[in-house]
Parts: sequence; structure tokens; C-alpha cells
Amino acid sequence: MAVRLSRRMQALAALVEPCQSLADVGCDHAYLSLALLESGRVKRALAMDIRPGPLKRAREHIAAEGMADRIEVRCSNGLASYHPGETKAILISGMGGGLIRDILEADLPSAREAGQIILGAQSDLPMLRAWLLDRGFVTQAQDLVEDGGKWYFLARVRYQEGSRGDCSWTPEELAYGKLLIENRHPLLEVYLRREEAMLKSILAALPQGKVRRREEILERLKQNRRARLRISEEK
Repeated sequence: MAVRLSRRMQALAALVEPCQSLADVGCDHAYLSLALLESGRVKRALAMDIRPGPLKRAREHIAAEGMADRIEVRCSNGLASYHPGETKAILISGMGGGLIRDILEADLPSAREAGQIILGAQSDLPMLRAWLLDRGFVTQAQDLVEDGGKWYFLARVRYQEGSRGDCSWTPEELAYGKLLIENRHPLLEVYLRREEAMLKSILAALPQGKVRRREEILERLKQNRRARLRISEEK
């Protein structure tokens, strides 16, 4: 029986380049690992999570799909139980950008050894993108998807020797994704207009004394406008 994925998880799966093996960090119920194997995009998978409950359900789902010989389930805090070069790809999603950064920072050799890293951060995206650039990771692909009324920014990156310290992205590229802007992703302008309306609403209701918060919102509005201008100019 084919595993049914949410729109977000479908987009994550589509970012994975076909490979021999993949580590799914924070695998939850292992639906994504199962779907990648069933599609033939991945031959073997390592499903890792630190929580006993999801790991138990992951084992149950894997057994029900007859995939126990192709998916190893492992208790791991991030990449703590992972070994450099153990798989050809690493997938980390469903958590904040700060946590993803900490997971990768804690085991940079493993991250740099992987042929591809697929990321689905839920927050702190500008910070995570800047950190990836500073650590020598280049962005190969980006995607944007709306699922259940929420917006998800996804990416595939890999380490490239000699590119460390390349922080040449503009503020709007760090905020929204360089490739999404350059490629005029069809959903990006929709997202930007909705965000602009939301930010203006927040700004109008913000007390005058919240100077720092007001400055942050005004800066984000500037980035939003620059991103929309670039999209319209490049059409």
C-alpha cells in the first residue's frame, strides 16, 4: 500500500535526488522514508528520532509495509548516532532553523560528507541560510509550498570545498531564498503579498514604545518590497 504524504512531505521527497541511502533525522512516523523507498528514489533508509513514541510507531509502520529489511530505525539525538559517510543523503525537517543549525554544527564532518542535505526549517530561516553559507554549504534547489494554511520553505544543499565564508546573499535573499527569487517561484509573490498585509497589520497595532520591534518589521517590509520588485523586473 502506497504511503500518502502531505503536500509539504511530497515537496520534501521531490527535492531528494535519487541515491543509494538516506538518513531521515527526526523521522517521526517514518512516512517520508517509506515513501522514498516505495518510489525507488532511495534504496535504503536510516530513520532516526530521539522520542520513543514516534520510534515505536515508525517500527510498526515499517513492519506493516514490509520494509524492515531496508529501513533501520535508530534512537538518536540529531546526528549523535550517525557516522560520517553512512548514507548518501541527510534529511532534516519539521523543526526550527536554530535546532537544525545546532544539529549540523554538532557533527559538521557528517554534514559535509553527505552528498545532499534536504532541509525543511519551520523558523529562523535567514539565520539558517547565513549559517549554511558561512560553513561552506551551497544551495542546489529551493521550494515553497502551502500546506494546511501554513507556508514551508524547503531546500537542498551540499558542502562545497572553498565556498566557506561566501555570504554574498542580499538581505531579501536570506529572508526568502535566493533561488526562489531568481527563479520567480510561482507561490513566492503570493506569499510576499500575504506577508506584507500581515506585517502592516501588526505594525498598525503595535504600541509606539515598541521601538525595536517596529524597526524589525519595517526592515522586513523593505526586504519584502525588494523581493517583489526583483520578481516583477525579472518577469
